Amino acid sequence: MNVRVLGLLLALGSTIALCGCARPFTRERYETVRVGDSEAQVRLAIGDPAERLYQQWFYDDLDRNYSAVIHFDREGKVRGKEWMDARKGIWEGRDPDSPSPPPEGTVIEKRTTTTIIDED
Repeated sequence: MNVRVLGLLLALGSTIALCGCARPFTRERYETVRVGDSEAQVRLAIGDPAERLYQQWFYDDLDRNYSAVIHFDREGKVRGKEWMDARKGIWEGRDPDSPSPPPEGTVIEKRTTTTIIDED
């Protein structure tokens, strides 16, 4: 076999191996996803999701402790996204169907307990 052809095959094999090891789901790639993007555009940007539930795609990188959720409308277009980084304590974005969060310091739930003591 020609040395030149062998070198070309080795270079091609190395390139394919390196591309296969690349992590498509990163913060940088997540940032390229925009509202209005199609499912195909999201798949090209950050790869296939770990899970799909209704119109939500879930992505995880357990080694780096971050995850994301991409929310789609019925036509398959992005309508919102969330980024969560457990190491840094970051949660950005929100589910478009969820109500707006209350102002900081607002009590949204209060519980009381009543005990009746019977003297009989």
